[in-house]
Amino acid sequence: WYFNLQTLVLVLFGIYSALLFYHVLEMCRHVAAEFVQSRHMQKSCKNFLGDFLSEPWNLAELISLGISLATFVSFLLWVLNVFRAQFNFSMDEFLKYVVPNEEVKLYGIPQVV
Repeated sequence: WYFNLQTLVLVLFGIYSALLFYHVLEMCRHVAAEFVQSRHMQKSCKNFLGDFLSEPWNLAELISLGISLATFVSFLLWVLNVFRAQFNFSMDEFLKYVVPNEEVKLYGIPQVV
């Protein structure tokens, strides 16, 4: 059951990654096209940025893309965390991690009877 959910999450993350990659490419194409158009009108780079970001749709797209990229990176960091790979988290009584006695005393962990 858990394996199926884990596989589903990875498949959905793959789809999300592909769509995010497509969105980044589309945004790059859009910015490049706008830049070429501004160069034909002999505007400076500074004016191009001002004009581009003054349109609410472009600003909303850039913010959305930034949030999506931050989400993508956060999920990758969570998945690739070494601690998660080395330790098995379980609520099953027989699979729980047993804290060694030395660490129980060191950190003052109350003992559960």
